[in-house]
Amino acid sequence: MATQLLNYDNFTRLQHPKEKELSDYFKNQNIVLGEVQNDVESMKTGKADATNLTDHIEDEGNPHNVTAHQVGTLTASEIIEATGMLMRSTTYMVGDICKVSLLPNNFYVECTQAGTTSSTEPTYTPVLNSEVLDGTAKFKVYRYANTTELGFILRNTAYVVGDACFSVQLQHNMTLVCTQAGTTAGTEPTITNPVMGMVISDGTAKFTIKPTVAEYCNTQPTTTSTASPYKPVVCIENYYDEETGDWYRKYSDGFIEQGGRIAAGSDKQYTGTFLIPFSNINYQICYRGVARNSNTTATQWQWIEINAISTTSFWAKQINFYRDWYACGY
Repeated sequence: MATQLLNYDNFTRLQHPKEKELSDYFKNQNIVLGEVQNDVESMKTGKADATNLTDHIEDEGNPHNVTAHQVGTLTASEIIEATGMLMRSTTYMVGDICKVSLLPNNFYVECTQAGTTSSTEPTYTPVLNSEVLDGTAKFKVYRYANTTELGFILRNTAYVVGDACFSVQLQHNMTLVCTQAGTTAGTEPTITNPVMGMVISDGTAKFTIKPTVAEYCNTQPTTTSTASPYKPVVCIENYYDEETGDWYRKYSDGFIEQGGRIAAGSDKQYTGTFLIPFSNINYQICYRGVARNSNTTATQWQWIEINAISTTSFWAKQINFYRDWYACGY
């Protein structure tokens, strides 16, 4: 039943026959008749008590107990959860990603140790890869990369031959490599049906589509090649010591080549240790002695006997010459 407003006029129209009915109604609604009479007096004056009205307006304690949902908004905890903010006293699993109020907007954290966050937020600082213990959980700090850091090609930017960058128009295994120095145009040219080897003119610069470095071959070959123009074998690690001459290169498919130099000594056995161990003894190794004059020009070359090879070392006869060695294999 719709609620009927009670004002002074219709209240005074209630005659004696209806008084008992009205009284019963008030009792059923838990209304005290005296309170209604007081309200009637207020109705007569046409205004509420000024002091009470002012106090009510200035009351910021939510006197009517209005909820956030009643006015179409979210509670503080719901806002935090909806925006991905890290919450207090909450369980997180490894891999969960959240924002932290103490970090700049371009930073976020990732859970690296499952657990429950503390009731109070610990100190988070914008230091890349730093870890913070939060309750029983642990989080690592990361930063969102901008387009420059991600390596995407930029507009009105000078590039030199050899510069590599990405384009949103290319597949993930494709890279733009600058083959003609110049400055890119204000808008990116349309790349239709991109394929490896395609040349793209962009402003005064030219780029060739080549395989992305991330798409390299990482499988050891057998009688059939595991590499291709789309998945080339690349050097993933290298080392050189100017003092000793020791060096090595390690490739994406597991191939290793390494070498070094040993100072001259008397004729006796020498055991050499590889800088990087091989996976088996099916590698190739060369060891040679070199006699040099005062001008360091080689005057005599002599191949030396090699024995007792293993995955980590080799044995060779030591002579009174400089000795160079080279080994390669998987």
